[in-house]
Amino acid sequence: KYIDAKKIYLNILNVDKENPVVLSMLGLLYLKMCCFRKSEKYLKKSYSIKPLYTTIEGLGLVYYYLGEEYKAIDYFEQVIQYSNNFEVYDKYIKLLLDRRFYKSAYELSVKAYNLFPLKPEPLSNLVYSSINVGKLKEAYNYATRLVQRFPKFGDGWIKFGIINEVMYRDIDLAYKCYKKALACGEKFSANYNLAINASQSKDYKKALYYSCLLC
Repeated sequence: KYIDAKKIYLNILNVDKENPVVLSMLGLLYLKMCCFRKSEKYLKKSYSIKPLYTTIEGLGLVYYYLGEEYKAIDYFEQVIQYSNNFEVYDKYIKLLLDRRFYKSAYELSVKAYNLFPLKPEPLSNLVYSSINVGKLKEAYNYATRLVQRFPKFGDGWIKFGIINEVMYRDIDLAYKCYKKALACGEKFSANYNLAINASQSKDYKKALYYSCLLC
């Protein structure tokens, strides 16, 4: 009941305009509602009064969704050593990978995996970051664990397919992995990798077919 919650927070702020906790809670509520600029407004005001951990996490997420990556990284960096917020870890690692800070992404992925062992995303990030820091055998072990534990997680099959192509040049196994990813709903990544896979097999007709599915 986001609208009811918003009214309550605004009523409190009419009486206590500088309450950092209520300002932060309202900002986080707007974040859940995907009202990012309103979220930014209240979180920044709360931060200026008292920089609470949840406020800093919220600002990092706001700037992540607004595409302001450097600001997001700055706020995530302030709070990550204290955070137990899965979304914060997941988005921060994605930013580090996008910026090619692979060593930092790998170290944070290890921590995230230990904190959230029941979620597939940290393990998936660990596979990718391991590849990019040259730990291919480790990446293969993590990828195997990923598809065994989370067989319906499409991105896991993508990662498993990629690592088999990179390490063993096993194009046939990779093809099967990408098809499984497609069956799990991972359409864009699966079709993209299927197109590349078909090109490597010199099946250009099939490569064109999968490429067209990306359009």
